[in-house]
Amino acid sequence: MRSVSRRAALAVPAAAVLAAPAVALPHPDAELMDACRAYIAASQDYDAHGGYLDYEVCPWWAAVGAAAPRAESYEPRTMAGVRAMAEVAAHLARQPDGELDWSDSFTGAWPARVCQAVLRLTA
Repeated sequence: MRSVSRRAALAVPAAAVLAAPAVALPHPDAELMDACRAYIAASQDYDAHGGYLDYEVCPWWAAVGAAAPRAESYEPRTMAGVRAMAEVAAHLARQPDGELDWSDSFTGAWPARVCQAVLRLTA
């Protein structure tokens, strides 16, 4: 009976590991990024179709009202999450003429949340 060399025995498990399918782990901020995209989409739908700040009269405003607290409930763990939050802030700041108004009357606390996240993640 022929014996297997040590090199051959060690090479088989390595080849099996290399051939195994990669398991994609979810992004640490996947839920935050999804929530931010949903908030922006709901806000865009409201801008295109809505006009009333009343949940009972305007279903698009109700969708914004549902999406906002979800997006606000996450703290970013990565810079990609911070970027998603910054995109919300920029969307809220964008005026009909395309200019950005960063005052809190338009953006709420989003710019401050972005700054705080950057400071926390880069400390």
